[in-house]
Amino acid sequence: MWKFIAGLVIVVVLGFWAWHVEYGTERTVTFKIASKDDQSSGSSHKYLIFTSGNHVYEDTDSILHGKQDSSNVWAMLHVGNTYTCPVYGFRIFFMSSYQDILDGCRLDKPGTATNTAITSVPRTRLALAS
Repeated sequence: MWKFIAGLVIVVVLGFWAWHVEYGTERTVTFKIASKDDQSSGSSHKYLIFTSGNHVYEDTDSILHGKQDSSNVWAMLHVGNTYTCPVYGFRIFFMSSYQDILDGCRLDKPGTATNTAITSVPRTRLALAS
């Protein structure tokens, strides 16, 4: 019986912690994008946004927040622009976890830079170079 109670306590504590990370840490931040990067690992994908204030935010889907359009959000954020965005979570170093950007980013100040983080080289150019 004590194992059941201990297990139940652990589940409740972990559930509360997960709720707190998802909803208890929401806030609004303003930042200027210095650069962007997209990282793939197997079937998972993480979009990273680096700010001029030396902060890093991620843009990933969140089931609990109903966010399923992280690719669209990431494509709309451009290097050099200043945005005000709702975020949640916190930095966990050993898990490479960052505050996550939610929907509802607002462009505050357009910059002069373009989205230089997304570059592609045509395949024909690669073939000719080798």
